[in-house]
Amino acid sequence: MAEIAAEPLAAAARDLMLAGRWAHATALLSCGAAANDAERAVLAVAEAEVAVDQDFWCRTGRGSSALARASAAVASTLEDPVLAYDLEFLRLRHDYAAELFGPDGSAAPPGVPPRRGRR
Repeated sequence: MAEIAAEPLAAAARDLMLAGRWAHATALLSCGAAANDAERAVLAVAEAEVAVDQDFWCRTGRGSSALARASAAVASTLEDPVLAYDLEFLRLRHDYAAELFGPDGSAAPPGVPPRRGRR
């Protein structure tokens, strides 16, 4: 069995994500076996990134649950400021898509301003 570190595995999944191959990226990440909590957090944040990107482009609803799993994984590790920043930026992208397209994925009617102050 081949062992691949979490960082290159996450990078490969991001490359697949950028090509619009979200199912392949998710499958690749689910095959990864993290050696410790830090690697588990890296893979969870990468999975959340794939899910949030797919939600934006395909109006799926995977981002919320992936973000929750990533938050739990990051919380179980020692403070990693880069990973925490990446996770917060993913939350911002997720919230932006919800404002842009509506919580159910449909675009707001023309002339209706986006909702403000949600959280």
